[in-house]
Amino acid sequence: MSKEGLVQRIIHELKYRENQDIGKQLGKMFALELLKSERLNSVDVLIPVPLHPKKQKMRGYNQSLCIVQGMQEILGCSIDSTTLFRTRYTESQTRKHRYQRWQNVSDLFAVRQPETLKGKEVMLIDDIITTGSTVEACVHALKKIPEVRISVGAIAYPSK
Repeated sequence: MSKEGLVQRIIHELKYRENQDIGKQLGKMFALELLKSERLNSVDVLIPVPLHPKKQKMRGYNQSLCIVQGMQEILGCSIDSTTLFRTRYTESQTRKHRYQRWQNVSDLFAVRQPETLKGKEVMLIDDIITTGSTVEACVHALKKIPEVRISVGAIAYPSK
């Protein structure tokens, strides 16, 4: 994703201009691409990267959940937006460097009622993976669930 590219403009529409329909459409398109992969056949649950309740209240929605909702329409998987949660509010990662991002999300996520995902194949979904710090922190929390298998998907990542 380039700084001035189409994908960045689309992600900004989703995150900052309240265009939730774009997220659902991106999710559908992403799901159609994933259907071409045999790997997806075993996914039981789609998990959006959670926002802190304060951030979600400010934004009005979780952009990753919008993507997951679009994916669900195509894939038919269930959605779990409650088991993985943020333990504290953090400031935006947008202007942070790699190490600062990693520090900012260290132990930021936890799971409640882990038995609901025990033995399941889950796919964690984010809108954009910049350094991977947020996704890494989510995976770290999810790995505490017995016998869980985790895959990760995102709509975009930055080009160099």
